[in-house]
Amino acid sequence: MKRTLLGLVLGVSALGVVHAADLDPRWYLAPTVNYTVADTKRNADDGWGLGLALGKQIAPNWNLEGVLHGSSLDRKGSSGSYDVSGGALDLLYFYNRNPSFAPYAVAGLGALHTTASGGYKDNSMLANIGLGFLTQVSDNIDLRADARYRWSGNDGAVFRHGPNFSDWLFSVGVQIALGDLPKAKAAPAPVPAPAPAPAPVPVKPVVLDSDGDGVPDDLDKCPNTPKGVQVDAAGCPLDTDGDGVPDYLDRCPNTPKGAKVDANGCPVDSDNDGVPDYLDKCPDTPAGVAVDANGCPADSDNDGVPDYLDKCPDTPAGAKVDAKGCPLDSDNDGVPDYLDKCPDTPAGDRVDNNGCPLPKVINLKGVNFDNDKAILRPDAISILDDAVATLQRYPALKVEIAGHTDSTSTARHNLGLSERRAKAVMDFFVSKGIAADRLTAKGYGQTQPVGDNKSADGRTENRRVELRLQN
Repeated sequence: MKRTLLGLVLGVSALGVVHAADLDPRWYLAPTVNYTVADTKRNADDGWGLGLALGKQIAPNWNLEGVLHGSSLDRKGSSGSYDVSGGALDLLYFYNRNPSFAPYAVAGLGALHTTASGGYKDNSMLANIGLGFLTQVSDNIDLRADARYRWSGNDGAVFRHGPNFSDWLFSVGVQIALGDLPKAKAAPAPVPAPAPAPAPVPVKPVVLDSDGDGVPDDLDKCPNTPKGVQVDAAGCPLDTDGDGVPDYLDRCPNTPKGAKVDANGCPVDSDNDGVPDYLDKCPDTPAGVAVDANGCPADSDNDGVPDYLDKCPDTPAGAKVDAKGCPLDSDNDGVPDYLDKCPDTPAGDRVDNNGCPLPKVINLKGVNFDNDKAILRPDAISILDDAVATLQRYPALKVEIAGHTDSTSTARHNLGLSERRAKAVMDFFVSKGIAADRLTAKGYGQTQPVGDNKSADGRTENRRVELRLQN
């Protein structure tokens, strides 16, 4: 494999020598932000990473790059780490060098290092192929994006999977040329031709020019040109942009060559989206749909579903969506997959805001009160808002709000205090639109401790508010 890669490098280097006069001689750096869609066999979540390429044009259509990259992925289903990093030597083939859009194909070989919590490590070979494009911002800066399929070995049998992994990598970044582009040498001035000998003065014949355009009738191919219209040497009205509509009738005199025009000389816009057909990459956009500069329907949240079809136009970046543009909810529990920490909840089970089954007793941990008070503290509001969201998800659910205290003070005092605190939580829920007939508030005082009242920590555990599901 090393001999093959060396031969490839020498071959493309030779191409660079042959066409050196056509090349950009500058090296460039390309920092990128990457998103890895991990092979399911990795037992890892998808994640973000960074990359850096150092490269150079070596032939009219070829670039050679050395690449370093790394991504931090989490162990799927746990909080453990899962990191991959590596390097590769990539060859890029450019279909053209158009500054506004230069598409390319890429292929390369390298090595990948994998570490995962639990003592797993692996060093293996990688290969990648993909497609991308550049678009020029200035002489020194291009925007860059590509998508790659990466194959890597699994010699260390990470998580006992093998023999290899297949991932997708999506990256965006900038390409920064190092230094200024050399200026082309000016061509030498032409040697002036010797002045011709003076011609004899001819006798001027009588010349007819019926339309008065300055071209005699015997040479005029357009003898009925309207008065005052500029004409060419053949006596025909000028058509500067060559679109078939003469300049004196042309309302769009600078139409690009080859663009179809209407009777006024303006580019045709078949779908009336404001982007002429010669620029429109989506020429059949439905009437009234907002479009981008390419004439394609706007997709504000970049989920692949255009806004006019998107029922969920504010989907977070990276969330998988269905045909309507809404986040997937594989287990139909009302919590989208990108937020669901329990994605395989059985059908019909009630879940909390993390998509996990609701317990029969929910401890509202963090809902605290000042000493001997029944007024909610500000730090309890976010916790109660989370509980409100759960109650709103299940409008038929009824709950008992149970208040508890520690054993400080008398049992009678603590019973009344716990009832007032439970009632304060109930009043908050009602203020957020939860029907009062779904709620009951009850105080238990110090009768149901969960911690040791002899210790400060135990008393803190006992001062609590719980939601107890009643149906």
